[in-house]
Order: sequence, then structure tokens, then C-alpha cells
Amino acid sequence: MEFIAQHPWRDLLLKPLPPALQELAIASNNSDWEYIDSEMAKLGTISHETVNIADVQDRILNLFAEETKDFRLLAHLANTLQRSERPASILLAIALLADYVEAYWDIAAPQKNKRRIAQMIIQRFSNAKEAFCTAAIEEEREQSTKEFVRLKQLWQSDLALCEELDKLIVSYARSSITELPAAQTTSPAPVSQSAAVSAPQTQPAAAPKPLPHVHLDDSSERAWSKTLLKIAEIEAERSFSTPLCFQLRRHAIWFNASVPPAAGNHVTTVPPLPAEKISEFDREFSQANYALWAKVENTIAYSPYWFDGHYLSARIADKLGHSGIADVIRNELKYFLERFPDCQSLCFSNGAPFMNEKTQKWFSQKESRQATNEEYEQALTLFDSEGLQAALDSLEQAAGNEPRSLSYSQLSTIQLLKQAGCHKIARHQLENLIHRTTQLSAQEWEPSFFDNCNELKETLGNKESS
Repeated sequence: MEFIAQHPWRDLLLKPLPPALQELAIASNNSDWEYIDSEMAKLGTISHETVNIADVQDRILNLFAEETKDFRLLAHLANTLQRSERPASILLAIALLADYVEAYWDIAAPQKNKRRIAQMIIQRFSNAKEAFCTAAIEEEREQSTKEFVRLKQLWQSDLALCEELDKLIVSYARSSITELPAAQTTSPAPVSQSAAVSAPQTQPAAAPKPLPHVHLDDSSERAWSKTLLKIAEIEAERSFSTPLCFQLRRHAIWFNASVPPAAGNHVTTVPPLPAEKISEFDREFSQANYALWAKVENTIAYSPYWFDGHYLSARIADKLGHSGIADVIRNELKYFLERFPDCQSLCFSNGAPFMNEKTQKWFSQKESRQATNEEYEQALTLFDSEGLQAALDSLEQAAGNEPRSLSYSQLSTIQLLKQAGCHKIARHQLENLIHRTTQLSAQEWEPSFFDNCNELKETLGNKESS
């Protein structure tokens, strides 16, 4: 996978140092080490949310590149990736461990406890397997096998470590999504009249499946988020297309956000979704089913800024006949972006936008004329309570990007000006609005309608050819 093969962290880890530095243990009073070790000790505690993971990772990588190859640093770096619950990050942790073992296992510090640290890292991979298998695509599972096999070859003289790696190879290669929920994938088979006659008049009701126990852990925001995601997962297993599943999952990943991700020139440090995973989703969309929908939703749970995934999920919902769910998905994204509007223009660390052009168009669509009327009623209420400027600001914020929605917003503005007694201004703006809109073609009036038609045409073409 290109994301793993060309990741810059691997170069920093393997950057050559003088032999003396490669063998040198990091000093206990090194300020960076003291910071890293103390911050990592907070993970899994009540102070977990205060840890700046990106800063910890930067300091570790800088130490690897400039001062030491101490194995304890690799253990901390791998821990930050294993806890992310993102398949790509977990894969990177495996690759970094294999790189380290190949280059520095025999020479780097600490010699005394190195094997015990390795066992701890392997145990954390075991702890991360559920998160990996839930969201990983086939290519990521294959890559995990390659990296674990490489690591096993490097540790072939240590039978105990190799046995643990064998277990990881098997568990990481297994997909957690094997089949569709029965209630969603099949319709009741038609019963013939003769079969109905011969069937018993009464059938004992199947015993309801007991609900699994969920430990409600609210010790930290992270713990509560994981609890909510678990509840959403259980509800999805019972009835995947219940709106509550989609609302709860999005609440779980966004409720504790207080600020947008830090960015320079709109580029954040948020890692992108691997291109291979996006390509696989695109390939599978023409044959979209509930299994694909579940994979997309699971990926969203671990990639909260992958806004294109919400559009993809909504498209799958429409394709499977759940247009109401598609509206729920867009509304949940809308609520989040109303809190953090800057996120619409931010990018991942590789420069790819959180929200591509197609997702922007989908997000900006108005559901119906009713929405415009509701916005006008809200503006009227503001006009009565706070004055004209507040009402106009309300309409400005609610305006979409397409000519259709913009025109309706401008019409509402004109109605508001009339309500305020500004008849000359209202008349002049109305004449301009009529002149502009009469010049528009149907496709210019509402381009998203034609985009949707073309997308549907494309999928129907794929369906026909298959």
C-alpha cells in the first residue's frame, strides 16, 4: 500500500546516526523524554483527553532522527497509533516495528528489557484487532499479513514471540463483516397455498435474542464516546437502518469537539483515509449492499473528518431505498458544521479536502421549498424581536450555493424588505431577480438535480453491464 510504503515516519525512524548514538539509551533527564513518558502515562486515565498526541509523536520522531534509537520511544510511538483505532494507523505501527527490528533490534538500547517491551507492543496489537477488523478493507488485511510475516521472519529465533505473531496474522486477516443482517438482506419467501395448508397452525415464537451487556463508562469523554459507539453498533446489529443508529454514531464522534483541528493554510495534521480504501468503496458502490454500508459507517466512526464518507453513506441509503436515512445523515453533518463552519474549507495532512466538490454540492442542497418557507418564518420572528439586520443575517446564513436556493433566499429577503416598509428597494431587487433568473437554463437553475441524474444513470449503466 502506497500510504504505508511511502510514509515519511519510516524515513525518520531509519535516518542514519553515528554508531555510538544508535546504541545509546536516552538520558532519563532528557526534557523531551520526560515530557513523552509523562504524557503517555496519562493514556487510559482520567487525564487521557489532555494528551497532545501529535506533539508526542513529533518529539519521538525528532529524537529518532537526531539523537537515539531507544526502543522505548518506538513502544510509545506504536502505542499512539494502536490506540487510534484506524486501520491505516495500526498498519503503520506494524511497519514501523518491523523496520525497527530489522535495523536496530540487536544494537539499540535498552538491551535488558527489550523483549518485555516487545511483548507489550504485541499485546497492544492484540487489543487493537477488533477495531482493525471492523473497519479494514481487504487490501489492509492483506498488508497486515505481509507486515506480521516480515516481523515473524526477523524474530524467527524467538518461538514465543512467533507464536503470538501467528495469532495476530490469523485474527487481523479476518473480516468482522461477514454477511448482511437477515432483516435487511432478505424478504420473506412467498409461501405456496399447499405449503400453507400443510404447515402447523401455530408456531412457537423464537426466543428473543438477549441484549448484550454494555458497561457505561463515562470516566472520560473518550471512554463515553466509545460507549456510545458500542451502543450504536448493538442497535445496528438489531436493525441497521434505524435512524437512531446513524444519529448516535455521529453524536459519539463529534460531541466532545470543542475547536476545529489546528491548521496552517487550511492544511491540518489529520491523516487522510488511505486512497486504496476510498477506491475500494468507489468500486463497490455500483453493487452497493448493506455490508458495504456497514463498512462505510464503521470507517466514519474512526475518521470523523472524512465528510465525503457521509455523502457516500447517504448515496448508499438512497440506493437501498432509505431516503429518510440520507436526510438524517445530511442533517447530522449540518449540525456539526454549524458548530464548526471552518471545517468545510480544511484539508487532511496530504492536502486533500475534508469535503470534496461533490460533497459540497450535496451538502448545500435544499430539501424542499418548505425549508425556504421555514427560514422566512424564522427571519420574520427575528425581525419582530431583534430588527431587520438580524433577520437579514439569518437569511444570509441559511442561503445555499446553487442559483435555485440563492434565488429563493433573495426572494425571502425582498419579502422582508417589503415587510420593513422599504418598497422601492424591494421593487428594484425583485426586478433584478426576475431578470437574472429568466436568463438561466434548467441545468443552471439547479445543477445538483442533473448531477444526481447523471450519477443514477452511471450506476444503472454499471448494473446493466454486470
